[in-house]
Amino acid sequence: MTSHMPRHGSADDASLANSARENRYHALFHAIDQGFCIAEVIFGDDGRAVDHVILECNAAFERHTGVTNAAGRRASELVPGGEAFFSERYGHVATTGESVRFEQGSDAMQRWFEVLVSRMGDATSRTVAILFSDISERKRAENALAYRTQQFETLLNEAPLGVYLVDAELRLRSVNPIAMSTFAGIENPIGRDFDEVMHSLWPPARADEFVGRFRRTLASGEPFYAPDFSEVRYDSGVAEYYTWQINRIALPEGGFGVVCYYREISSMVRAKGLLADSQRQLLFVMDSMPQKIFTAMPDATIEYLNPQWMQFTGLEPDQVRDWGRVGFIHPDDLAHTIAEWQRGFEVGEPIQIEHRFQRHDGEYRWHISRALPMRDAEGQIQLWVGSSTDIHHQKQDAYAKHTAALALSVADLRKDEFLALLAHELRNPLAPIRNALQILQLAENSADTVRMASDIIDRQTTQMIRLVDELLDVSRISRGNIELRRDTVELASVLNQAVETSRPALEQAQHELIVTVPAKPVYLFADAVRLVQVFGNLLNNAGKFTDPGGRIWLSAEQQADEIVVTVRDTGVGVPADMLVTIFEMFRQVDRSLEGSRGGLGIGLSLVQRLVELHGGSVHASSAGPGQGTSFVVRLPVARVPRPALEPSNGARIPTATMVQRRVLVVDDNHDSADSLALYLRLLGHDTQTAYDGLDAVADAERFRPHLLVLDIGMPRLNGYDAARRIRAQSWGGAITIVALSGWGQEFDLRRSRDAGFDEHFVKPVNHALLAGFLEQMPRVE
Repeated sequence: MTSHMPRHGSADDASLANSARENRYHALFHAIDQGFCIAEVIFGDDGRAVDHVILECNAAFERHTGVTNAAGRRASELVPGGEAFFSERYGHVATTGESVRFEQGSDAMQRWFEVLVSRMGDATSRTVAILFSDISERKRAENALAYRTQQFETLLNEAPLGVYLVDAELRLRSVNPIAMSTFAGIENPIGRDFDEVMHSLWPPARADEFVGRFRRTLASGEPFYAPDFSEVRYDSGVAEYYTWQINRIALPEGGFGVVCYYREISSMVRAKGLLADSQRQLLFVMDSMPQKIFTAMPDATIEYLNPQWMQFTGLEPDQVRDWGRVGFIHPDDLAHTIAEWQRGFEVGEPIQIEHRFQRHDGEYRWHISRALPMRDAEGQIQLWVGSSTDIHHQKQDAYAKHTAALALSVADLRKDEFLALLAHELRNPLAPIRNALQILQLAENSADTVRMASDIIDRQTTQMIRLVDELLDVSRISRGNIELRRDTVELASVLNQAVETSRPALEQAQHELIVTVPAKPVYLFADAVRLVQVFGNLLNNAGKFTDPGGRIWLSAEQQADEIVVTVRDTGVGVPADMLVTIFEMFRQVDRSLEGSRGGLGIGLSLVQRLVELHGGSVHASSAGPGQGTSFVVRLPVARVPRPALEPSNGARIPTATMVQRRVLVVDDNHDSADSLALYLRLLGHDTQTAYDGLDAVADAERFRPHLLVLDIGMPRLNGYDAARRIRAQSWGGAITIVALSGWGQEFDLRRSRDAGFDEHFVKPVNHALLAGFLEQMPRVE
């Protein structure tokens, strides 16, 4: 038997290849997840497509259409009452060869489809390939979104408030008709940048505040409420008044925006009436408001609570409704709250209560709760609407204002007491000065009497100068204008000078002073003059408040890097309740006439401030009245001592060998000019006087003084300008010019130097210093 093998390329091979391709085609055909079919379009006599036959369809066809056994059947048979649109669109593709993609719904099939249609074959073919997907779910979602968006826009447009919405990009998305009046000056506000719009309406600072508030709420979800707002608009220049609030809300398409509700305060009643027009609008507004909102039935059963109640308390709605038994109302406020609640509901009158609610973190915060009855046309209560507003900050502000007012009242009382005390302290030295002047007028040639009266005037004037100097020092420190002239100083030297300063008063009171200082030198980096002032004040204070014949201790010891200086006495002591205020300005332990010991009550305040400026501290202690007082000053010790100049004890006393000078004294106060000129003449100098700036320039050119003593504030020409004119002359450079003025701040000294003065003395002048200055001037022929 002969066998015949198939030859390569035979008909059997082609058949096998076609079969394989067909199998792959069908596998792919049915593997497609989208519906796919091949249809032949049927045309009527008029050439319009009237139907189509499904020649072939894949497995997904049934899933996407709900139609079974479609192959070989007409569409009109498969879907009775089906829309002719599909056959017409397929006919257009078959006749033109143009592929089309479209979305179309079918009422008969109750589905939406996304369809891609292409012609198969040449121009004579009426067969089309249809690839489609059931998009009914997507369409329903889009329709629902469109519906929600329409609802949202309706709510905005129907809201009885000015409402506008800013989207996540901070652009104006929606503005309801009421709010549109606010943006009337903005062309096409929808879609505009919110920052730009705000800066068009409001001043820059207020616009920045608004935009910042919106940004924070958008980012954090934290609402903001402004119960009272007033501002002059940038665009119109008209003041407007609002209550407004903002909340973050979810947008229908996803993401967040910020909705702003506001109302013009004068129309609040009308706005509240409009809120009742729609329950849905009311709930929408109440859910978004930052206050805690509730509604109650006429029998007091709470019906509605907005989310802020649960957010604040951390409780469930039923627990909040049962507020009488659930303890989020402060126990001290519960009985009052229940009584006011019951009274209001029984008589049908508005309710207003201030009470404390417990927040979810345990903190009690003050709220003001209000409830109003809503009545029908017959006056019957239909509903109670209420709110609880957090007023914790307002309560705190009110308390702070009350405290501030009380402090102001105390300060005003102290001011009055101080002024009375100042008048008393200034009159005390004036009385003996006036007496001494009368004595001088009557003494004739009695040298002893003149000397006694002169000593009285000198002592009492020194006392007045000390009072004024202390006041000026306190003023400078309070304004931060005091300048410490620090150098390395030896503690013992400072204490010795303080003792010498206070010794006359201590000896007059017959006090025993015991001084103890370290054996080894202790150095401080400090202003020696100011420290002498500190310890001198403490010693004077101890002497003043210790009865005659008392004992005072001044001791110092080094403790690590500090020097501790203690001033202790056997005096009247300090009550415990006064120790905490003893360093306050104008504070005195006993202001009674019997207990008064003089002074303005600023010495200890000055001590404390000067010590603190040196980086130290001062502390007072006392066992009580009659037990004495101890003041402890702590100061940092200088690490590396440097050679230091001893503080000057004052100008040298004029001697009989003093060189005679020509001195021109200028002051618009004739008594001041004449008396100083007389004093200098008694010292042996040749003096003349002038009483204004212009005469000063003329007399200086004629008299050519060695020293010109010039007041600052004078008529016709002030001292600064007079000095400048003299310095501008060829002969003016040789004259020494000193200012003598009541102005003695650092600014005044700088101004004097700039005007050409060589020195600046403050009235009343220390005569020894002035005499010493004259003695130290260069010798002249």
